[in-house]
Amino acid sequence: MKPLLFLCLFLPFSIFPNEKLGGQEIIEKLDRTLAINDGLTYATLSIKKGNHQTHFWKVNIFKQGDDVLYTFEITHRKPVAKLLSIKRGEKLLYYNVLSGKFFQIEQLEKMEFVLHTSFTYLDLNHSLYEANYNPVDVSITKSETSESSIVKMTPISFPSYQYLQLHVDNSDYSPRKIDFTSNDGLLIKTLKFKYGKLKVKQNTSISDVTSLTRLDMIDTSTGYTSSLEFLMWDKDIKPDRILYEMKTMYEK
Repeated sequence: MKPLLFLCLFLPFSIFPNEKLGGQEIIEKLDRTLAINDGLTYATLSIKKGNHQTHFWKVNIFKQGDDVLYTFEITHRKPVAKLLSIKRGEKLLYYNVLSGKFFQIEQLEKMEFVLHTSFTYLDLNHSLYEANYNPVDVSITKSETSESSIVKMTPISFPSYQYLQLHVDNSDYSPRKIDFTSNDGLLIKTLKFKYGKLKVKQNTSISDVTSLTRLDMIDTSTGYTSSLEFLMWDKDIKPDRILYEMKTMYEK
């Protein structure tokens, strides 16, 4: 099966000053940070290898309700692949435009790598962490400059990792990184969250909001870094329902 990409985007994160959150509430905050926005989001996917070789894709993400269509381009001309997510990832459909091959992603296939990056379909399948993981332990760490919480999360559903460790900054409970542990108990990769100014287009004007702007997945065995960078959210785009119909997948 050819690899595909299922992206998770975000809403601008909220601040919770002087409020102590429990494990379940922190996971809910993680889901809000990674939530996909209605409209069109422009993004890029890349992987940088040890020899500094970088592979790069342009990504357009159309979302309406619980359905998302992703198109992946190497140039500005035509998509090389499409992914259709129906009902928050309840069904995942992938179309390789170049080969003309069509796939439905099954459960075990969610553990496969996306476009040879360090992201798997399970990492980016648009389902909620809250619905798939239980917080079993919350610990506090302190440095000279900040206080953080570490939430250990064990899976409810299959397939999955053995457990995750979510690190958040206690000043606003924004996610900072997630450590992924394999079924053998080994740390296999770390996802880091980067925040900054995201461009938002609305009513033909463009403004900046503070939000999640990049996800960096670091593979501990290879040292490769795979990145999802979010460039702009166009709120003026209202995706037509025809975009989420099967016949649209086959249009080049």
